[in-house]
Amino acid sequence: MLRQFQMFEQPVRSGFNDTYQDESWLQRFVVGPESQVQFVWAMMATCFIIWDTATIPLEMFPVDRVFGQVMTIVAVTSSVFWIVDLPLHFLFGVQTGGAIELRPWQLAKLYMRSWLLADILIIVIDVTLLSFEALASDVDPVFRSGRFLRTLRLVRLVRLLRVGKLERQVMKIANRFLSTYSLMALRVAGYLAIMLAMNHLIACCWYGVGAWTQHLGNWLDRSEIDPESVSEAYVASLHWSLTQFTPSTNPIAPGNAWERFYAIWVILLAMACFSSFIGSIGTTLTSMRSVRREQLLQETKLEVFFTERNLSLDLFERVKGALQQDKMARTRLHEEEVVLIQGIPERIKLQLHKEMFLRILFQLEIWPVWTRNDMDFLQHLCHHTMSEHTSRPGQDIFMPRTECFLVYVLETGSLEYFVQSQQPVHCTETSNAVLCLPSLWAEWQHVGHLTATFGTCFYVGIDCQRFCALAANFGGPLCEYLKVLGILLLGQIEAAQAMNLVITDISVTTDINVRELSERAEGFTSLREHLLNHSDSQVRSETRESFESMSEDAVETREHV
Repeated sequence: MLRQFQMFEQPVRSGFNDTYQDESWLQRFVVGPESQVQFVWAMMATCFIIWDTATIPLEMFPVDRVFGQVMTIVAVTSSVFWIVDLPLHFLFGVQTGGAIELRPWQLAKLYMRSWLLADILIIVIDVTLLSFEALASDVDPVFRSGRFLRTLRLVRLVRLLRVGKLERQVMKIANRFLSTYSLMALRVAGYLAIMLAMNHLIACCWYGVGAWTQHLGNWLDRSEIDPESVSEAYVASLHWSLTQFTPSTNPIAPGNAWERFYAIWVILLAMACFSSFIGSIGTTLTSMRSVRREQLLQETKLEVFFTERNLSLDLFERVKGALQQDKMARTRLHEEEVVLIQGIPERIKLQLHKEMFLRILFQLEIWPVWTRNDMDFLQHLCHHTMSEHTSRPGQDIFMPRTECFLVYVLETGSLEYFVQSQQPVHCTETSNAVLCLPSLWAEWQHVGHLTATFGTCFYVGIDCQRFCALAANFGGPLCEYLKVLGILLLGQIEAAQAMNLVITDISVTTDINVRELSERAEGFTSLREHLLNHSDSQVRSETRESFESMSEDAVETREHV
């Protein structure tokens, strides 16, 4: 029971999703990594990163005046955003090593050890370039054209490294809300987007090399492309860039030393990246075809099943709807799905299951206050008898008049319990969370119907047969206590049934005071142990007195002889 669980002296340990805070005055302003503020801010940062990726390389081209003004306005806005972003790292909580760090000074240390110097350098360069553009001298033709300054702003592409920070969060969201097929499609789209971004940057730089080497005879002149035509020049540059990654023909070729030097490095980059990208895309597409083929095979089998039995079309549509809803349901990984866990030593699995299930085990409200002395027994209960289960929307957990083999403890989510001629009962993790408790001591048949109607829920099942076998194997006072509690509980159920009361799978924990029965069973067990100990001590005392008497008689007999 909860009050007993709180009495245990649990060792202090750090667990996943633990939150660290301090008493500083800045603590009130810190927001967690899952907050809406961080989400909105990350979305804005992503938009600026994508904009910089697309527009900063385009400054190699002679863009028109209107687009140049738009780029300048966005550049100023982006600079202000990144300046404000700098101190916000001290107030944005992060998840490190599974724990959530919210202490401002620790966040500052983490930021200083990672991105602080790089962000400061990029902001200083960005602000300096914007200042030079605003105060450009009319005398110096380099600064008057602004091309030199706009080219230096390519240094701000270092900010694209922030995409790596967002990748894990994106994959976490995708794993939660997307199916396997959609996730693989998203991965292929990501590979193609990276390839396109790389070729976009290479194409813009290829045009820049040609524009700077115009006096040496560049590829623009040889291809008869107007350097002032941005669209024509960009398409030709992008075509040349893509052909360096693929075995395609292209009439454009480098003609001077600088163009050849640049083309050599592009080819080396293409050799390193192209095979990797193609291999990844090919592997993902093969997996997608395999998943799709399996889905089509199962759907075909379903149609054949209904066709061979001439079942109704309405039932077929209901089955397809239920299956579609099942695919969209939010689930979480089970232990058997994590292959690496299967290979860990048994002693570590014992500790793993203890941390997973001990809190759930004490929701049964049947444990005495001295259960802490039997922690080894409880740990083996968690390891051998408890397992995780998932119920998706519309899925039935059990039906009436079926044999019960588990005690159900709801962990998260909600369920609906239906009994004929009674109102449905809503079950949550805080109310009506334990079902079928009597099955631990007696054969039990389900009285009602339990189903998930309000989304996906997660519950833990306790195997009744293994529970009884393990308790009998360990023996001791706790086993005797469980026997007494079972007798009292079943007596209460029989008394209620004799009064024509309906005892359901839930009413055992709601209509019967299990806590009071637990205290009575604890009293009976303590009294029995006291009597046994008293009887043993009395026998030992009498034996000792008899031995001492026999010793005295032997001494007297020896003296008499």
